Amino acid sequence: GKTTVSIAVYSGTGQVTSQFVASVMKPITKAVERFFGTMPVDHYSFIMYFTNPSRRDLNRKGALGALEHNYCSMYFLAEMKDSNQLRTIIEQTATHEFLHILVPLHLHSEEIADFDFRNPKMSQHLWLYEGITEYFSMLAQVHDSLITEQQMAQNVRRKIFGQSFMSQKPVSLVELSKRVLEPEWQKIYPIIYEKGALLGLLLDIRLYELSNGKMDVLGLVNLLSKRFGEDKPFKDDELFDVIYSSTYPEIKPFFDSLIIGSVPLPLEEYMSKIGWEYSPMKTVRAYNFGKFKINIDTVTFRPYVTDADSANVLQIHSGDIIKSVNGTDIISNSEDDGNTVIVWTKVMFPKDSTEVTLAVLRDGKEVTLRAVPVFSDRKERHYLKESPEATPEQIALRKRIFFQ
Repeated sequence: GKTTVSIAVYSGTGQVTSQFVASVMKPITKAVERFFGTMPVDHYSFIMYFTNPSRRDLNRKGALGALEHNYCSMYFLAEMKDSNQLRTIIEQTATHEFLHILVPLHLHSEEIADFDFRNPKMSQHLWLYEGITEYFSMLAQVHDSLITEQQMAQNVRRKIFGQSFMSQKPVSLVELSKRVLEPEWQKIYPIIYEKGALLGLLLDIRLYELSNGKMDVLGLVNLLSKRFGEDKPFKDDELFDVIYSSTYPEIKPFFDSLIIGSVPLPLEEYMSKIGWEYSPMKTVRAYNFGKFKINIDTVTFRPYVTDADSANVLQIHSGDIIKSVNGTDIISNSEDDGNTVIVWTKVMFPKDSTEVTLAVLRDGKEVTLRAVPVFSDRKERHYLKESPEATPEQIALRKRIFFQ
């Protein structure tokens, strides 16, 4: 298009090149451009620093991440031997940061426009800045066929798992946003990328319903961007009323309960509206290693095992910390770096009888586990699949949202 994109890369060992990053980013930038319709900037730069894995001082927990600016984004990521895993992390992280050129860099409140770094006052709209942006990063890829509808469903399911791991009790995203500087709320901050993205999908469905297909979340954001903008911030406590008056009064209960309030997301109801079947727990016949659960530590972001049945074929124990899967290290420096995906695809939901090798930390010592999954009944948490009873109207709504 008309936007000039430049890429700068530094790699600690020289392993990651600008050519590799460019090959990853080219389809992403084109997808985002088509998603926006018209790009809000005429130039943009991706500045990426990849650390040498042997530099422990640079790879400590919580060190990796990214930061967006009006015309660029900066990345501090780890080098990886697995180019496919690295590609996935770059795709996920860079798509999200690139989309920030719309929200909050173009559409934001007075608290963001004139941020007081000495005495910060937080906006209540992280649901918009981070949650909706994360949803857009998923939506832009499925719109442009960079991922399939099945992969989109898998991404949605991972978000459902993510929000349940981050907090066992319902969380108000507005309260989280206001209190995010408090230590107890900082611990669950990553839930904004999980519940916030799910909220974006539900809001999309609700807007399509109320407008008979004439308005969606992107349309709402574009409408707000025209009313406000980079040099015209909105008043933080007035945005909800602006949304109600600019769209449909019937949308208010959605915001009151799911964004301002802490009512659990009505996933079964809304997934059925697009022809998907969702169940918090369902018995299915599939490959599995036995009964155990995997959670994510909210401080270290490492996957660890709970509720392990002694009969599981991996002989994995409760308390085991998963260090690697089939030789691929599970990096634990970021809440949303995509590195735990392999845990779900290979350990929790194996597709066939291929042997899997794990390295786990048990009582401070590394233990190697190997096993072949068995085919049997298992209880599947957060089951999400296309419903065999989906109506033509439900399928049409799903296609409209995902493929436009």
